[in-house]
Amino acid sequence: MNSLRMLCLASAIALAACGDSGSDNPAIGGHCTAITGGGTTVARSGTCTNCTGDNVPAAADGDVGSAAVLFHPSGAAGSNAVRVTAQEGVVYPAGTPAMVINAIDFTGNSVSTSALLQTYLDGVPQESTTIGAINGVGGPDEGLARRGFTTSLPFDALEAQFQRSGGAGTVTLTVHEFCTN
Repeated sequence: MNSLRMLCLASAIALAACGDSGSDNPAIGGHCTAITGGGTTVARSGTCTNCTGDNVPAAADGDVGSAAVLFHPSGAAGSNAVRVTAQEGVVYPAGTPAMVINAIDFTGNSVSTSALLQTYLDGVPQESTTIGAINGVGGPDEGLARRGFTTSLPFDALEAQFQRSGGAGTVTLTVHEFCTN
């Protein structure tokens, strides 16, 4: 009986440390095991000087109802990204899904656009995949969905990034949550 209690307690602690959105919304692929916990960090970065990021911590708060918002104004070029890094000592093994719940809204034309999901280990890029947007002129809106891939390398951080070389329209990338399932 004590072994069973210890196993349940350990599972509850692990779940709390890793995060758990509790959402079973089929539009986003159901339940999301979020990268959250004590020492988890969330940061915005990029090369676009006129781009902004609002509510950045929401990308790793365990609540798929909230979102970080990355905004490319008309004419802005470069990258705009949000990265979540797991707390010290947490490394997700190869075979773990790297997922993001996001949406992209285009107004007007964008030139040479791309949206990527990138994994990192100790700050070093590991693997990436396209999560939306189109390389070329313009692009359709990308509705709220879970996007990503099953990793072949370990990782401790995920980054959603939008890049473009220019354009006469705006682009908004919302990042609702990073998931490992």
